Amino acid sequence: MEDNTDGRVRKRLTLREKQEILRLYPKQENDKTSKKIYRKRKFEEVEEILLDFVEENNKRDMPISRNDLKQEALNIARRLQIEGFTGSNGWIQKFMKRNDLGSVALHGEEAAASQEVADNWIANHVPNIIQSYRNEDIFNCDKTGTQYRALPKKTLARKGQKKKGGNAAGKKLPPLVIGNSKKPRIFTKVKLDI
Repeated sequence: MEDNTDGRVRKRLTLREKQEILRLYPKQENDKTSKKIYRKRKFEEVEEILLDFVEENNKRDMPISRNDLKQEALNIARRLQIEGFTGSNGWIQKFMKRNDLGSVALHGEEAAASQEVADNWIANHVPNIIQSYRNEDIFNCDKTGTQYRALPKKTLARKGQKKKGGNAAGKKLPPLVIGNSKKPRIFTKVKLDI
């Protein structure tokens, strides 16, 4: 039985270099190597606007669920007065596949609100809301765990798109420790002063 480590190493290197390879060898319109037949999409205008919606929400770190995507597609079709568009689950699934979108789990505060949006809200909206209340009736309950209008646990994003945590200034640091245990089993024989 022959050793297959060289093949696995080559495959990993090729996957890492995928973006560079695609940049160096772009697909030509008259390329005869592909056997796929590209047809004009039936709801191309809806798809383009919907993709802009997804990308804009990803830039603003706003999570999007499949239901949000479907509802937005229906709204776009209604605005454009397109007849016969149902926004079926199959259409949404194929839209995601065509545009290389996948469901990504959000971890921790990865999709937390931006500081700019929070400052804007506090400066412009909070004073108008609290002016009709007495000071005795105003409480700070930011860590009470209320689930009113909770955000989805997953969002849609382009496959391979990475997000890393950072501080409010945008500086990112490599993780020092990855784990969630107070006393990891790996340190059972090590005395730690925590």
